[in-house]
Order: sequence, then C-alpha cells, then structure tokens
Amino acid sequence: MQIIKSNLTKIKNESLKPIYLLMGDEDFLIDEFYNKFESENFFQKEKPDKLIYQAKEIKIKNLLIELSSVSLFSQFKVIIIKESQNLKDADLLINYISNPQTKSMLILLHRGKMMLKTSKLYKQIQKVGFVFESKKIYDNEVPEFIKDYCESYGYKMDIETSNWISQNLGNDLGVITKEFQKLFDLVKKGEKLDISLFEKYSSINRGFNLFELNKALSQRKLNNILEIVEYFSENIKNFPFILVLSSMYNFFLNGLIFISLEGKQDAEIVEKLKVNPRAFYFIKKDYLVLTKNYNKTMLLKVLEILKIYDLKAKGVKNNSFSDADLLKEVVLKIYYSFA
Repeated sequence: MQIIKSNLTKIKNESLKPIYLLMGDEDFLIDEFYNKFESENFFQKEKPDKLIYQAKEIKIKNLLIELSSVSLFSQFKVIIIKESQNLKDADLLINYISNPQTKSMLILLHRGKMMLKTSKLYKQIQKVGFVFESKKIYDNEVPEFIKDYCESYGYKMDIETSNWISQNLGNDLGVITKEFQKLFDLVKKGEKLDISLFEKYSSINRGFNLFELNKALSQRKLNNILEIVEYFSENIKNFPFILVLSSMYNFFLNGLIFISLEGKQDAEIVEKLKVNPRAFYFIKKDYLVLTKNYNKTMLLKVLEILKIYDLKAKGVKNNSFSDADLLKEVVLKIYYSFA
C-alpha cells in the first residue's frame, strides 16, 4: 500500500489543509487512507469537534453555515462528508474554499469515481487543499498488494499464497481484506499465512478456481475443463461470466507475450508480462505448458474468440444466453477449434 504511505508522508511534511478530497474508484483505498489519516493523529492534537454527514443528509447551505461557524465545544472543527459525489450544488463550495475558515477542516470522501478535474471546484480544492486519488489496481498488482497488506499487519506470506488468493478473489480489495480480517482474529501475529489456513478458515471457494480453469485449458484436458465449467455454472454468482472471461483473456494474452519472448532472459520476460519477479517463479511453468500446446497462431485465434464472447456478454448478438451457457460455449469453442 505504497500509495497510502507516500501520501501520508507528504501530509506529515505539510501544514494542515482546510480541505481534503479523497476520490476514486477503489473504495477500499479511500477508506483505508482516511482511517490511517485519522489514526495517526494529524488533526487529533487539535481535539476537534468532529461532525460526520452523509452527502444526501445535508444541504449545501447548511454545510457552509457549519464550516463558517465557531464550534461551542472546541477551537477546531472537522466536517466529514461521506459519499460526497452525491452532494447537491457542490459548486457553491468554491467561494468558501477560496477563503476558508482557519479553524475548520472539510474532508470529502468522493467514492466510486473521480471528481471532474476540469471543474472549477476540483481546481480550487487542488489549489488550497490536498487531493488523494484512489485508482483500481491492475490484476497483476494484486498479489503484491495482498502480500504487503498481510505484512503491514505483522504476518508473513509467500508470493505463491498471494497469487492463489488473487486467483480466487479477483481484484476487489474490500473482499480480499475482509478475508484477511477473519484470519487476523484467529492467527497470532508473526505467523505465516499459507493456503491451508485460508482453505480451513476463510470463505474462499474450496472448489475449483479461475486458475484451475486456465490450467485445464492450457493442458487441453476436456474432462477437467467440463468439470470446472459445471462447477462454475452451479456457482455462477461467485464466477460471473465476465470475470471468468477476463481471467482467460489475460492468461492467453500473457501466453502470447511469453511465446514471443522465447529464448529471452527471465528478467526481460518479467518486465514484459508486468508480473512480480517472485511470482514469475511459480507461473513460468504454466506458460511453458500453455505454449507447448498452443502456438502463436492458436493463441491469436483464442484471443479472437474471447473478444467475440466479450461482446456477447455485453448483449451483442446474444440470443438471451445465460452466463452459464456462454461459459460452456466459449470453452468448447476454444477446445474444438484445434481438435
């Protein structure tokens, strides 16, 4: 969680700002940043009068009154607006922000999306306040995030386990960290969290996972492929078609990159695949199997098939097929294209 650490360090080296905007499409990072910001006592030494509102609960004129008024209980006031993307007439804050009260701080938790950076409001906030941007992390960054998160709470984890968790839970950091919190209550700090502990105590699916489907496809084992697809179809809420499709596409795309780098050093392959070097040790064998059974032309064909089914998943030329139907159809299409 380097982005949080670096931003907190920046805040430590600056004086307190009248307004803080925490925005972006990764809600977990917004919440985590705010919790760290609060717990590290950046404004607690002021012993503030802290007021928390949902954006839909407060009118902008009342918010302006609160910001401009003197607290009866403290010399300093902190106002937190949750879901601030829902704040009506937010542009009316511009005049206040241009000349804010020195004894008030406004924190906007702008979840689910970025504030428009060309807007006058954003530009004024950026000018006098502090902006934290929370962006979705890429799939190939999730294993490293998992490992860092685990270690930040005093536990140990190897990259093989973090890869396994990523394969099972995807890139929803909120879901991932909830699974960790369950284990943190059961395992002593300093101990190693491995796959067996997650299988025993967490709610991570104990059946097949996305990685195993990719592996079965790479090995071209039809019985295994159909068994896994049947399992996914019975648990379609946990394995929505678009999620499975994305996993397959990334796997075969990386296979194409891998085969194009045949004979190159591992360091160069790691750079091109954009994977953690430690993770590459565990996944290299999977790409060796994939590229043994699929040549470059075949990999390109698979990617073309997956793009067609991505459109079908979005309703293009899809005659009301369910996710389960599409999943079975696409894996059979891949398999029998090269039978």
